[in-house]
Amino acid sequence: PSPHTPNWESLSTWVYPRNPSIRSYQFAIVRRALFENTLAAVPTGMGKTLIAAVVMANYRRWFPDARVLFMAPTRPLVRQQLGACSRFMGMHSSEACELTGQEPQHRRKALWNQYHAFFCTPQVVENDIRNGLLPAGGIVCLVVDEAHKASGNYAYVQVVRALEGKHVRILALTATPGRDPLAVQAICDHLRISHVEMRSEASVDVQSYQHARTKDRVIVRTQGTLVGELENALVDMMQPGVTRLQRAGILNQANPRYITAYGLVQAMSRSRAWAGRERSGAIGKHMGDYGILHRLAGGMSHLLIHGIRQFQNHMQEWVDSSMAGKGSRTQVQFVLQPTFQRFWTRVQAACADPSVLGHPKMDPLVQILLEHFSTAKDEARSRGDAEEDTRVMIFSHYRSSVQEITQILNSHSPLIRPMAFVGQSTKKGSQARMTQKLQLETIRQFKRGQHNCLVATCVGEEGLDIGDVDLIICFDAQASPTRSIQRMGRTGRKRAGRVVMLLTAGKEENKAMKADTGYQNVQQYVREGRLTLSPGNPRILPDGVRPTCE
Repeated sequence: PSPHTPNWESLSTWVYPRNPSIRSYQFAIVRRALFENTLAAVPTGMGKTLIAAVVMANYRRWFPDARVLFMAPTRPLVRQQLGACSRFMGMHSSEACELTGQEPQHRRKALWNQYHAFFCTPQVVENDIRNGLLPAGGIVCLVVDEAHKASGNYAYVQVVRALEGKHVRILALTATPGRDPLAVQAICDHLRISHVEMRSEASVDVQSYQHARTKDRVIVRTQGTLVGELENALVDMMQPGVTRLQRAGILNQANPRYITAYGLVQAMSRSRAWAGRERSGAIGKHMGDYGILHRLAGGMSHLLIHGIRQFQNHMQEWVDSSMAGKGSRTQVQFVLQPTFQRFWTRVQAACADPSVLGHPKMDPLVQILLEHFSTAKDEARSRGDAEEDTRVMIFSHYRSSVQEITQILNSHSPLIRPMAFVGQSTKKGSQARMTQKLQLETIRQFKRGQHNCLVATCVGEEGLDIGDVDLIICFDAQASPTRSIQRMGRTGRKRAGRVVMLLTAGKEENKAMKADTGYQNVQQYVREGRLTLSPGNPRILPDGVRPTCE
Protein backbone atom coordinates (compact mmCIF):
# COMPACT_ATOMS: atom_id res chain seq x y z
CA PRO A 1 0.00 0.00 0.00
CA SER A 2 1.03 3.58 -0.65
CA PRO A 3 2.35 5.42 2.42
CA HIS A 4 0.89 8.71 1.25
CA THR A 5 -2.23 9.94 3.04
CA PRO A 6 -4.95 10.73 0.45
CA ASN A 7 -7.60 13.41 0.43
CA TRP A 8 -10.53 11.05 -0.03
CA GLU A 9 -12.89 13.81 -1.18
CA SER A 10 -10.80 14.50 -4.29
CA LEU A 11 -9.87 10.94 -5.30
CA SER A 12 -12.88 10.30 -7.50
CA THR A 13 -11.84 12.88 -10.10
CA TRP A 14 -8.88 14.45 -11.80
CA VAL A 15 -8.95 18.00 -13.13
CA TYR A 16 -7.86 19.43 -16.45
CA PRO A 17 -7.80 23.16 -17.29
CA ARG A 18 -10.16 24.49 -19.95
CA ASN A 19 -8.03 27.57 -20.55
CA PRO A 20 -5.89 27.43 -22.65
CA SER A 21 -8.10 25.40 -24.95
CA ILE A 22 -7.75 21.64 -24.74
CA ARG A 23 -5.34 20.01 -27.16
CA SER A 24 -6.09 16.36 -27.73
CA TYR A 25 -2.49 15.15 -27.57
CA GLN A 26 -1.85 16.94 -24.25
CA PHE A 27 -5.04 15.52 -22.76
CA ALA A 28 -4.14 12.00 -23.94
CA ILE A 29 -0.65 12.21 -22.43
CA VAL A 30 -1.95 13.50 -19.09
CA ARG A 31 -4.54 10.72 -18.92
CA ARG A 32 -1.74 8.12 -19.09
CA ALA A 33 0.88 10.04 -17.10
CA LEU A 34 -1.37 10.26 -14.04
CA PHE A 35 -1.31 6.49 -13.62
CA GLU A 36 1.93 5.28 -15.25
CA ASN A 37 5.55 6.37 -15.21
CA THR A 38 5.57 8.15 -18.56
CA LEU A 39 8.16 9.48 -20.97
CA ALA A 40 6.51 12.30 -22.95
CA ALA A 41 8.54 13.18 -26.04
CA VAL A 42 6.83 16.15 -27.64
CA PRO A 43 8.27 18.73 -30.12
CA THR A 44 9.66 21.94 -28.66
CA GLY A 45 6.98 24.58 -28.11
CA MET A 46 4.09 22.10 -28.03
CA GLY A 47 3.21 22.48 -24.35
CA LYS A 48 5.13 19.94 -22.31
CA THR A 49 5.03 22.27 -19.30
CA LEU A 50 1.22 22.24 -19.22
CA ILE A 51 1.28 18.44 -19.14
CA ALA A 52 3.61 18.53 -16.15
CA ALA A 53 1.55 21.18 -14.37
CA VAL A 54 -1.68 19.18 -14.70
CA VAL A 55 -0.08 15.99 -13.39
CA MET A 56 1.49 17.84 -10.45
CA ALA A 57 -1.75 19.67 -9.66
CA ASN A 58 -3.72 16.45 -9.45
CA TYR A 59 -1.22 14.77 -7.17
CA ARG A 60 -1.35 17.83 -4.94
CA ARG A 61 -5.16 17.46 -4.81
CA TRP A 62 -5.01 13.75 -4.09
CA PHE A 63 -2.13 13.82 -1.60
CA PRO A 64 -1.90 17.33 -0.09
CA ASP A 65 0.62 16.33 2.58
CA ALA A 66 3.09 14.73 0.16
CA ARG A 67 5.69 16.52 -1.95
CA VAL A 68 5.60 17.07 -5.72
CA LEU A 69 8.89 17.94 -7.39
CA PHE A 70 9.79 19.43 -10.76
CA MET A 71 13.47 19.03 -11.68
CA ALA A 72 15.15 21.12 -14.40
CA PRO A 73 18.87 21.16 -15.28
CA THR A 74 19.62 24.88 -14.87
CA ARG A 75 18.66 27.63 -12.44
CA PRO A 76 17.07 29.92 -15.08
CA LEU A 77 14.99 27.00 -16.32
CA VAL A 78 13.90 26.14 -12.76
CA ARG A 79 12.66 29.68 -12.25
CA GLN A 80 10.91 29.79 -15.62
CA GLN A 81 9.11 26.49 -15.02
CA LEU A 82 8.04 27.60 -11.56
CA GLY A 83 6.32 30.62 -13.08
CA ALA A 84 4.72 28.67 -15.94
CA CYS A 85 3.46 25.78 -13.80
CA SER A 86 2.11 28.18 -11.18
CA ARG A 87 0.00 29.86 -13.85
CA PHE A 88 -1.29 26.56 -15.23
CA MET A 89 -1.97 25.12 -11.76
CA GLY A 90 -3.71 28.26 -10.52
CA MET A 91 -1.18 28.33 -7.72
CA HIS A 92 0.25 31.44 -6.13
CA SER A 93 4.04 31.62 -6.31
CA SER A 94 4.16 31.63 -2.51
CA GLU A 95 2.72 28.10 -2.50
CA ALA A 96 5.73 26.65 -4.32
CA CYS A 97 9.42 26.76 -3.53
CA GLU A 98 12.41 27.28 -5.81
CA LEU A 99 15.42 25.29 -4.59
CA THR A 100 18.84 25.47 -6.25
CA GLY A 101 22.43 25.24 -5.06
CA GLN A 102 22.37 28.93 -4.20
CA GLU A 103 20.19 28.15 -1.19
CA PRO A 104 22.36 27.13 1.82
CA GLN A 105 21.86 23.64 3.22
CA HIS A 106 20.45 24.69 6.61
CA ARG A 107 17.87 26.83 4.87
CA ARG A 108 16.87 24.02 2.49
CA LYS A 109 16.09 21.68 5.39
CA ALA A 110 13.48 24.13 6.69
CA LEU A 111 12.04 24.70 3.22
CA TRP A 112 11.56 20.98 2.55
CA ASN A 113 9.30 20.89 5.60
CA GLN A 114 7.52 24.15 4.89
CA TYR A 115 6.32 23.61 1.29
CA HIS A 116 4.80 20.76 -0.71
CA ALA A 117 5.52 21.86 -4.32
CA PHE A 118 9.15 22.29 -5.33
CA PHE A 119 11.03 23.36 -8.45
CA CYS A 120 14.66 22.29 -8.17
CA THR A 121 17.92 21.49 -9.84
CA PRO A 122 18.55 17.72 -9.66
CA GLN A 123 21.85 18.12 -7.83
CA VAL A 124 20.04 19.68 -4.88
CA VAL A 125 17.50 16.85 -4.74
CA GLU A 126 20.25 14.22 -4.99
CA ASN A 127 22.35 15.80 -2.25
CA ASP A 128 19.47 16.43 0.13
CA ILE A 129 18.12 12.87 -0.17
CA ARG A 130 21.61 11.52 0.47
CA ASN A 131 22.15 13.83 3.46
CA GLY A 132 18.76 13.09 4.99
CA LEU A 133 17.33 16.59 4.48
CA LEU A 134 14.66 15.30 2.09
CA PRO A 135 12.86 12.05 3.02
CA ALA A 136 12.58 10.08 -0.23
CA GLY A 137 9.39 8.40 0.93
CA GLY A 138 7.58 11.73 1.13
CA ILE A 139 7.77 12.38 -2.64
CA VAL A 140 4.60 11.39 -4.51
CA CYS A 141 5.26 12.94 -7.94
CA LEU A 142 8.52 13.69 -9.73
CA VAL A 143 8.78 15.58 -13.05
CA VAL A 144 12.06 15.30 -14.95
CA ASP A 145 12.52 18.08 -17.50
CA GLU A 146 14.99 17.72 -20.41
CA ALA A 147 14.91 13.99 -19.67
CA HIS A 148 17.40 13.14 -22.42
CA LYS A 149 20.06 14.16 -19.89
CA ALA A 150 19.26 11.09 -17.76
CA SER A 151 22.37 9.14 -18.68
CA GLY A 152 25.54 7.97 -16.96
CA ASN A 153 25.87 9.34 -13.44
CA TYR A 154 23.92 12.54 -14.06
CA ALA A 155 21.91 13.66 -11.04
CA TYR A 156 18.57 12.66 -12.62
CA VAL A 157 19.73 9.04 -12.62
CA GLN A 158 20.92 9.23 -9.02
CA VAL A 159 17.65 10.76 -7.79
CA VAL A 160 15.48 8.06 -9.39
CA ARG A 161 17.84 5.40 -8.05
CA ALA A 162 17.38 6.84 -4.54
CA LEU A 163 13.59 6.56 -5.02
CA GLU A 164 13.76 2.86 -5.91
CA GLY A 165 10.96 1.00 -4.13
CA LYS A 166 9.14 4.22 -3.19
CA HIS A 167 5.59 5.07 -4.24
CA VAL A 168 6.29 7.93 -6.63
CA ARG A 169 4.84 8.79 -10.02
CA ILE A 170 7.51 9.84 -12.54
CA LEU A 171 6.88 12.01 -15.60
CA ALA A 172 9.82 12.58 -17.94
CA LEU A 173 9.71 15.38 -20.53
CA THR A 174 11.85 15.91 -23.62
CA ALA A 175 11.65 17.14 -27.21
CA THR A 176 13.43 14.00 -28.41
CA PRO A 177 14.61 11.28 -26.03
CA GLY A 178 17.97 10.36 -27.52
CA ARG A 179 20.31 10.21 -30.47
CA ASP A 180 19.64 6.53 -31.16
CA PRO A 181 17.44 3.66 -29.88
CA LEU A 182 20.08 2.55 -27.36
CA ALA A 183 20.10 6.00 -25.78
CA VAL A 184 16.30 6.01 -25.55
CA GLN A 185 16.35 2.57 -23.93
CA ALA A 186 18.89 3.79 -21.37
CA ILE A 187 16.69 6.76 -20.44
CA CYS A 188 13.68 4.46 -19.96
CA ASP A 189 15.78 2.19 -17.75
CA HIS A 190 17.24 5.02 -15.69
CA LEU A 191 13.88 6.72 -15.10
CA ARG A 192 11.82 3.54 -14.53
CA ILE A 193 9.56 4.36 -17.49
CA SER A 194 6.59 2.02 -18.10
CA HIS A 195 4.85 3.98 -20.87
CA VAL A 196 6.06 6.20 -23.73
CA GLU A 197 4.06 8.96 -25.42
CA MET A 198 5.93 10.19 -28.48
CA ARG A 199 4.88 12.87 -30.92
CA SER A 200 6.68 14.40 -33.87
CA GLU A 201 5.89 17.33 -36.15
CA ALA A 202 4.26 14.79 -38.48
CA SER A 203 1.86 13.47 -35.81
CA VAL A 204 -1.76 14.03 -36.84
CA ASP A 205 -2.86 15.34 -33.43
CA VAL A 206 0.05 17.85 -33.33
CA GLN A 207 0.02 19.26 -36.86
CA SER A 208 -3.01 21.52 -36.41
CA TYR A 209 -1.25 23.40 -33.59
CA GLN A 210 1.95 24.10 -35.52
CA HIS A 211 2.97 26.82 -37.92
CA ALA A 212 4.82 26.21 -41.15
CA ARG A 213 8.58 25.93 -40.85
CA THR A 214 10.88 25.75 -43.84
CA LYS A 215 14.32 24.19 -43.63
CA ASP A 216 17.14 25.16 -45.97
CA ARG A 217 20.69 23.90 -46.23
CA VAL A 218 23.47 26.11 -47.54
CA ILE A 219 26.51 24.04 -48.53
CA VAL A 220 29.74 26.01 -48.18
CA ARG A 221 32.88 24.90 -49.99
CA THR A 222 36.35 25.79 -48.75
CA GLN A 223 38.31 25.33 -51.97
CA GLY A 224 40.15 28.49 -52.94
CA THR A 225 39.80 30.04 -49.47
CA LEU A 226 42.29 30.43 -46.64
CA VAL A 227 40.52 27.66 -44.71
CA GLY A 228 40.94 25.36 -47.71
CA GLU A 229 44.64 26.22 -48.04
CA LEU A 230 45.23 25.51 -44.33
CA GLU A 231 43.34 22.23 -44.68
CA ASN A 232 45.63 21.19 -47.53
CA ALA A 233 48.69 22.08 -45.45
CA LEU A 234 47.38 19.98 -42.55
CA VAL A 235 46.77 17.03 -44.87
CA ASP A 236 50.36 17.23 -46.16
CA MET A 237 51.78 17.32 -42.61
CA MET A 238 49.57 14.42 -41.46
CA GLN A 239 50.29 12.14 -44.42
CA PRO A 240 53.63 10.65 -43.23
CA GLY A 241 52.18 9.70 -39.84
CA VAL A 242 49.04 8.27 -41.43
CA THR A 243 51.15 6.17 -43.79
CA ARG A 244 53.21 4.77 -40.90
CA LEU A 245 50.11 3.84 -38.90
CA GLN A 246 48.55 2.24 -41.95
CA ARG A 247 51.64 0.13 -42.61
CA ALA A 248 51.59 -0.94 -38.96
CA GLY A 249 48.03 -2.20 -39.39
CA ILE A 250 46.58 0.40 -37.00
CA LEU A 251 44.73 2.46 -39.62
CA ASN A 252 42.75 1.30 -42.63
CA GLN A 253 42.20 4.79 -43.99
CA ALA A 254 45.11 6.22 -46.01
CA ASN A 255 43.67 9.70 -46.71
CA PRO A 256 44.13 12.18 -43.83
CA ARG A 257 41.05 14.12 -44.95
CA TYR A 258 38.80 11.29 -43.80
CA ILE A 259 40.47 10.65 -40.46
CA THR A 260 38.77 11.88 -37.28
CA ALA A 261 40.02 12.10 -33.70
CA TYR A 262 37.33 9.66 -32.60
CA GLY A 263 38.19 7.26 -35.42
CA LEU A 264 41.83 7.29 -34.31
CA VAL A 265 40.86 6.41 -30.74
CA GLN A 266 38.77 3.49 -31.99
CA ALA A 267 41.54 2.28 -34.31
CA MET A 268 44.14 2.34 -31.53
CA SER A 269 41.82 0.55 -29.11
CA ARG A 270 41.20 -2.21 -31.65
CA SER A 271 44.90 -2.57 -32.37
CA ARG A 272 45.77 -2.89 -28.71
CA ALA A 273 43.06 -5.49 -28.19
CA TRP A 274 44.29 -7.55 -31.14
CA ALA A 275 47.98 -7.20 -30.35
CA GLY A 276 47.91 -8.64 -26.83
CA ARG A 277 50.98 -8.58 -24.63
CA GLU A 278 53.32 -10.00 -27.27
CA ARG A 279 52.92 -7.07 -29.70
CA SER A 280 52.16 -4.27 -27.23
CA GLY A 281 55.66 -2.85 -27.73
CA ALA A 282 55.17 -2.71 -31.49
CA ILE A 283 51.99 -0.71 -31.01
CA GLY A 284 53.59 1.52 -28.36
CA LYS A 285 56.30 2.82 -30.69
CA HIS A 286 53.58 4.44 -32.82
CA MET A 287 52.07 6.43 -29.95
CA GLY A 288 53.99 9.56 -30.95
CA ASP A 289 52.43 9.55 -34.42
CA TYR A 290 49.07 8.73 -32.88
CA GLY A 291 49.21 11.70 -30.49
CA ILE A 292 50.13 14.15 -33.25
CA LEU A 293 47.44 12.86 -35.62
CA HIS A 294 44.82 12.92 -32.88
CA ARG A 295 45.51 16.60 -32.22
CA LEU A 296 45.67 17.56 -35.90
CA ALA A 297 42.54 15.60 -36.85
CA GLY A 298 40.61 17.33 -34.08
CA GLY A 299 42.05 20.65 -35.22
CA MET A 300 41.00 20.03 -38.80
CA SER A 301 37.42 19.47 -37.66
CA HIS A 302 37.48 22.80 -35.82
CA LEU A 303 38.97 24.50 -38.86
CA LEU A 304 36.46 23.14 -41.39
CA ILE A 305 33.36 23.64 -39.25
CA HIS A 306 34.10 26.80 -37.25
CA GLY A 307 37.10 28.43 -38.87
CA ILE A 308 40.60 29.67 -38.27
CA ARG A 309 40.17 31.25 -34.86
CA GLN A 310 38.52 28.25 -33.27
CA PHE A 311 41.29 26.12 -34.82
CA GLN A 312 43.85 28.35 -33.12
CA ASN A 313 42.05 28.00 -29.78
CA HIS A 314 42.08 24.22 -30.14
CA MET A 315 45.79 24.06 -31.00
CA GLN A 316 47.32 26.88 -28.95
CA GLU A 317 48.07 25.13 -25.65
CA TRP A 318 49.42 22.04 -27.43
CA VAL A 319 51.71 24.15 -29.61
CA ASP A 320 52.92 26.26 -26.66
CA SER A 321 53.78 23.22 -24.55
CA SER A 322 55.61 21.62 -27.47
CA MET A 323 57.58 24.82 -28.07
CA ALA A 324 58.58 24.70 -24.41
CA GLY A 325 59.93 21.18 -24.86
CA LYS A 326 57.05 19.46 -23.09
CA GLY A 327 55.29 16.40 -24.48
CA SER A 328 56.73 13.44 -26.37
CA ARG A 329 59.95 13.78 -28.34
CA THR A 330 58.04 13.07 -31.55
CA GLN A 331 55.54 15.82 -30.75
CA VAL A 332 58.23 18.42 -29.94
CA GLN A 333 60.16 17.59 -33.11
CA PHE A 334 57.01 17.86 -35.19
CA VAL A 335 56.10 21.32 -33.87
CA LEU A 336 59.65 22.67 -34.17
CA GLN A 337 60.08 21.59 -37.78
CA PRO A 338 60.15 24.53 -40.25
CA THR A 339 57.07 23.32 -42.14
CA PHE A 340 54.84 23.48 -39.06
CA GLN A 341 56.42 26.74 -37.88
CA ARG A 342 55.58 28.43 -41.20
CA PHE A 343 52.07 27.00 -41.04
CA TRP A 344 51.51 28.22 -37.47
CA THR A 345 52.89 31.68 -38.24
CA ARG A 346 50.32 31.97 -41.02
CA VAL A 347 47.51 30.88 -38.69
CA GLN A 348 48.51 33.44 -36.06
CA ALA A 349 48.77 36.25 -38.60
CA ALA A 350 45.30 35.48 -39.98
CA CYS A 351 43.75 35.37 -36.51
CA ALA A 352 45.33 38.70 -35.58
CA ASP A 353 43.94 40.43 -38.68
CA PRO A 354 40.34 41.61 -38.02
CA SER A 355 39.71 41.90 -41.75
CA VAL A 356 40.16 38.13 -42.21
CA LEU A 357 36.89 36.21 -41.96
CA GLY A 358 37.42 33.08 -39.92
CA HIS A 359 35.35 30.88 -42.19
CA PRO A 360 33.67 31.24 -45.61
CA LYS A 361 30.36 30.52 -43.87
CA MET A 362 30.47 34.11 -42.65
CA ASP A 363 29.58 35.48 -46.09
CA PRO A 364 26.26 33.62 -46.53
CA LEU A 365 25.48 34.18 -42.85
CA VAL A 366 25.70 37.95 -43.21
CA GLN A 367 23.87 37.92 -46.55
CA ILE A 368 20.95 35.89 -45.16
CA LEU A 369 20.61 38.22 -42.18
CA LEU A 370 20.78 41.40 -44.25
CA GLU A 371 18.07 40.10 -46.57
CA HIS A 372 15.90 38.97 -43.65
CA PHE A 373 16.05 42.23 -41.70
CA SER A 374 15.81 44.43 -44.80
CA THR A 375 12.66 42.58 -45.91
CA ALA A 376 11.19 42.83 -42.40
CA LYS A 377 11.95 46.55 -42.31
CA ASP A 378 10.26 47.14 -45.68
CA GLU A 379 7.19 45.18 -44.56
CA ALA A 380 7.02 47.17 -41.32
CA ARG A 381 7.24 50.43 -43.26
CA SER A 382 4.41 49.33 -45.56
CA ARG A 383 2.24 48.64 -42.49
CA GLY A 384 3.09 52.01 -41.01
CA ASP A 385 5.07 50.48 -38.11
CA ALA A 386 8.06 52.31 -36.72
CA GLU A 387 10.22 49.19 -36.34
CA GLU A 388 10.33 45.67 -37.70
CA ASP A 389 9.04 42.97 -35.35
CA THR A 390 11.29 40.04 -36.11
CA ARG A 391 13.89 38.07 -34.17
CA VAL A 392 16.71 35.76 -35.24
CA MET A 393 18.75 33.18 -33.33
CA ILE A 394 22.13 31.89 -34.47
CA PHE A 395 23.57 28.75 -32.88
CA SER A 396 27.25 27.87 -32.71
CA HIS A 397 28.86 25.32 -30.42
CA TYR A 398 31.88 27.31 -29.20
CA ARG A 399 32.00 30.59 -27.33
CA SER A 400 34.89 31.85 -29.42
CA SER A 401 32.77 31.28 -32.54
CA VAL A 402 29.81 33.08 -30.92
CA GLN A 403 32.04 36.05 -30.08
CA GLU A 404 33.47 36.21 -33.61
CA ILE A 405 30.02 36.05 -35.23
CA THR A 406 28.75 38.77 -32.88
CA GLN A 407 31.67 41.06 -33.70
CA ILE A 408 31.16 40.66 -37.44
CA LEU A 409 27.43 41.34 -37.20
CA ASN A 410 27.99 44.42 -35.06
CA SER A 411 29.46 46.11 -38.13
CA HIS A 412 25.95 45.99 -39.66
CA SER A 413 24.23 47.80 -36.79
CA PRO A 414 21.58 49.17 -36.39
CA LEU A 415 19.89 46.91 -38.97
CA ILE A 416 21.37 43.88 -37.22
CA ARG A 417 21.62 44.27 -33.45
CA PRO A 418 23.37 41.13 -32.20
CA MET A 419 24.01 39.95 -28.66
CA ALA A 420 26.03 36.94 -27.51
CA PHE A 421 24.29 34.42 -25.25
CA VAL A 422 26.60 31.91 -23.57
CA GLY A 423 26.74 29.75 -20.45
CA GLN A 424 27.94 30.36 -16.90
CA SER A 425 30.86 27.94 -16.95
CA THR A 426 34.24 29.20 -15.78
CA LYS A 427 36.19 26.10 -16.76
CA LYS A 428 39.77 26.43 -17.93
CA GLY A 429 40.14 27.87 -21.40
CA SER A 430 36.55 29.07 -21.71
CA GLN A 431 35.78 32.46 -23.19
CA ALA A 432 33.83 35.20 -21.44
CA ARG A 433 30.94 33.75 -19.44
CA MET A 434 27.54 35.16 -18.55
CA THR A 435 26.09 35.18 -15.07
CA GLN A 436 22.52 33.99 -14.59
CA LYS A 437 21.44 37.60 -14.01
CA LEU A 438 23.02 38.72 -17.29
CA GLN A 439 21.49 35.77 -19.16
CA LEU A 440 17.99 36.71 -18.00
CA GLU A 441 18.56 40.38 -18.79
CA THR A 442 19.79 39.47 -22.28
CA ILE A 443 16.62 37.46 -22.90
CA ARG A 444 14.47 40.39 -21.71
CA GLN A 445 16.30 42.76 -24.07
CA PHE A 446 15.87 40.30 -26.94
CA LYS A 447 12.14 40.01 -26.32
CA ARG A 448 11.79 43.81 -26.14
CA GLY A 449 13.71 44.26 -29.39
CA GLN A 450 16.78 46.04 -28.04
CA HIS A 451 18.64 43.21 -29.72
CA ASN A 452 17.08 41.48 -32.70
CA CYS A 453 19.69 38.76 -33.15
CA LEU A 454 20.79 36.36 -30.42
CA VAL A 455 24.02 34.44 -31.06
CA ALA A 456 24.00 31.47 -28.71
CA THR A 457 25.89 28.39 -27.66
CA CYS A 458 24.00 25.28 -26.49
CA VAL A 459 22.66 27.27 -23.51
CA GLY A 460 20.08 28.70 -25.92
CA GLU A 461 18.89 25.29 -27.08
CA GLU A 462 17.06 24.00 -24.03
CA GLY A 463 13.90 25.10 -22.37
CA LEU A 464 14.35 28.82 -21.76
CA ASP A 465 11.54 31.08 -23.00
CA ILE A 466 13.35 33.13 -25.64
CA GLY A 467 10.17 34.50 -27.21
CA ASP A 468 9.05 34.47 -30.84
CA VAL A 469 11.84 33.72 -33.30
CA ASP A 470 11.30 33.89 -37.07
CA LEU A 471 14.66 32.64 -38.31
CA ILE A 472 17.10 30.09 -36.88
CA ILE A 473 20.58 29.83 -38.37
CA CYS A 474 22.73 26.87 -37.35
CA PHE A 475 26.37 27.80 -37.91
CA ASP A 476 27.39 24.19 -37.26
CA ALA A 477 25.73 20.79 -37.57
CA GLN A 478 25.08 18.48 -34.63
CA ALA A 479 25.27 14.71 -34.96
CA SER A 480 22.82 14.48 -32.06
CA PRO A 481 19.18 14.66 -33.23
CA THR A 482 18.28 15.88 -29.73
CA ARG A 483 20.24 19.10 -30.16
CA SER A 484 19.17 19.58 -33.77
CA ILE A 485 15.48 19.27 -32.89
CA GLN A 486 15.84 21.64 -29.96
CA ARG A 487 17.54 24.24 -32.13
CA MET A 488 14.92 24.06 -34.86
CA GLY A 489 12.09 24.08 -32.33
CA ARG A 490 12.92 27.67 -31.44
CA THR A 491 11.00 28.92 -34.46
CA GLY A 492 7.53 28.31 -35.90
CA ARG A 493 5.80 28.48 -32.52
CA LYS A 494 3.35 31.34 -33.00
CA ARG A 495 3.88 32.08 -36.70
CA ALA A 496 5.69 30.63 -39.69
CA GLY A 497 9.42 30.23 -39.30
CA ARG A 498 12.56 29.31 -41.19
CA VAL A 499 15.65 27.26 -40.34
CA VAL A 500 18.91 27.63 -42.26
CA MET A 501 21.81 25.24 -41.75
CA LEU A 502 25.26 26.40 -42.86
CA LEU A 503 27.22 23.25 -43.66
CA THR A 504 30.77 22.79 -44.85
CA ALA A 505 30.76 20.36 -47.76
CA GLY A 506 31.92 16.88 -46.78
CA LYS A 507 32.04 15.65 -43.18
CA GLU A 508 29.72 18.27 -41.71
CA GLU A 509 27.20 17.75 -44.47
CA ASN A 510 27.21 14.03 -43.65
CA LYS A 511 26.87 14.80 -39.93
CA ALA A 512 23.63 16.70 -40.57
CA MET A 513 22.25 13.82 -42.58
CA LYS A 514 23.17 11.45 -39.75
CA ALA A 515 21.17 13.54 -37.26
CA ASP A 516 18.10 13.42 -39.51
CA THR A 517 18.41 9.66 -39.92
CA GLY A 518 18.93 9.19 -36.18
CA TYR A 519 15.72 11.06 -35.35
CA GLN A 520 13.75 8.98 -37.84
CA ASN A 521 15.23 5.75 -36.45
CA VAL A 522 14.26 6.69 -32.90
CA GLN A 523 10.72 7.50 -33.98
CA GLN A 524 10.34 4.19 -35.79
CA TYR A 525 11.86 2.19 -32.91
CA VAL A 526 9.38 3.63 -30.42
CA ARG A 527 6.40 3.28 -32.78
CA GLU A 528 7.17 -0.39 -33.30
CA GLY A 529 7.09 -1.00 -29.54
CA ARG A 530 10.64 -2.31 -29.40
CA LEU A 531 11.57 -0.60 -26.12
CA THR A 532 11.80 -2.72 -22.97
CA LEU A 533 9.77 -0.81 -20.40
CA SER A 534 9.80 -1.03 -16.63
CA PRO A 535 7.37 -3.63 -15.26
CA GLY A 536 7.45 -2.19 -11.75
CA ASN A 537 4.90 0.59 -12.17
CA PRO A 538 3.89 1.50 -8.59
CA ARG A 539 0.24 1.94 -7.69
CA ILE A 540 -0.15 5.13 -5.70
CA LEU A 541 -3.92 5.57 -5.47
CA PRO A 542 -5.79 3.30 -3.03
CA ASP A 543 -7.13 0.02 -4.42
CA GLY A 544 -10.44 0.34 -6.16
CA VAL A 545 -10.07 4.08 -6.87
CA ARG A 546 -10.51 5.01 -10.54
CA PRO A 547 -10.63 8.79 -10.95
CA THR A 548 -12.41 10.26 -13.97
CA CYS A 549 -11.82 13.65 -15.56
CA GLU A 550 -13.93 16.31 -13.89
